[in-house]
Amino acid sequence: MRISQRDARTLAEVVPGETLQGVQLLEPQNGSGALDWYTEMDIAIYQGKLLLLGMNDSNQLVLYQVG
Repeated sequence: MRISQRDARTLAEVVPGETLQGVQLLEPQNGSGALDWYTEMDIAIYQGKLLLLGMNDSNQLVLYQVG
C-alpha cells in the first residue's frame, strides 16, 4: 500500500509517498454475519488524524495512524 499527499484538483503528488510493505486494505466481508461491504470502514478520521485499517502478510489486522 502506498500513501501520498496529492493536490485535490489535479491529483498530482505533492509530497513523496510512503510505501507500507506487505499491507493491503481489507477484503469485502461477504460471510454470514459480516458487515455490509458497501459501508465497511477501512479509513477513518480520529482526533484530527487518519486511521487506516488493513491486513499484513501474516493475515493479521494492522492499524496505522497518519498525520
